[in-house]
Amino acid sequence: MADSSIGPVMTTPGGRTVYTFDNDQPRQSNCYEACAKHWPPVMADGYAQEYGRMSLIYRADGQRQWAYDGDPLYTYAEDGVQGDVKGDDVGSVWHVVR
Repeated sequence: MADSSIGPVMTTPGGRTVYTFDNDQPRQSNCYEACAKHWPPVMADGYAQEYGRMSLIYRADGQRQWAYDGDPLYTYAEDGVQGDVKGDDVGSVWHVVR
């Protein structure tokens, strides 16, 4: 978690703000190609283990992506520094995880 202009937000271990996408289905990402360039998925390495409300899903290419309560997680390419929340409510479908 990190402080932001909208209060505490979930971040990656590297400090990037984490988002969900309304057009995903539970445990299934629908953000690929151009979408994934603007909204990079939060990928998991081969050693990652599910814990608490954090789970792992498989993307179409077989790579694993982190999910929170079953919702796939992403960062936003336009966020520059820790605490940026520029992606919150973009297109009314992207939302910061709090």
